[in-house]
Amino acid sequence: VAIITGGNSGIGETTGHVFAREGARVVLLARREAEGQAVVESIRAEGGEATFISCDVGDNDSVQQAVAKAVEAYGRIDVLFNNAGGGSGSSFPNEPIEEFLRVVHTNLTGTFFVSQAVWPHLVAAGGGAVVNMSSLAAQRGFSPAMKEKYGTTSSAYYAAKAGVDALTRYMAGIGGSDNI
Repeated sequence: VAIITGGNSGIGETTGHVFAREGARVVLLARREAEGQAVVESIRAEGGEATFISCDVGDNDSVQQAVAKAVEAYGRIDVLFNNAGGGSGSSFPNEPIEEFLRVVHTNLTGTFFVSQAVWPHLVAAGGGAVVNMSSLAAQRGFSPAMKEKYGTTSSAYYAAKAGVDALTRYMAGIGGSDNI
């Protein structure tokens, strides 16, 4: 059983199809229900098993309810792919504080919320895997050439993805004894 956040489009959607082709029962967590249901239907049309559960990864109550529904539906969780995230069009030093906090909250705090909710189920399953989507933004600085090629990218996105990298290393350090 694989949970994919942000599974209603892009990388999350594609990953859902790949996991289903490999035999996983896929649980897509995302905010946009119509898009999520369309992905579920396309996975099912290919012979896979999938479920959509509405979830805002930045809302811990929503996360707790979604994970409980996933466990209720499938009895266990084996894989978590924290993929939900995004940036903004603002740039430092003119990035509004509210925008900075929103981007960090979705990318980093959301990864924490979902990982924390899923972790006991991975332990109960005897182990599993957590994959956290990051970005080269976590490893590289922003340059004028990048701005010319990609446009403005928020400092919050860079900071959040660096935080996701650090959180991933931390979880890897504590997860080994539980086969995670």
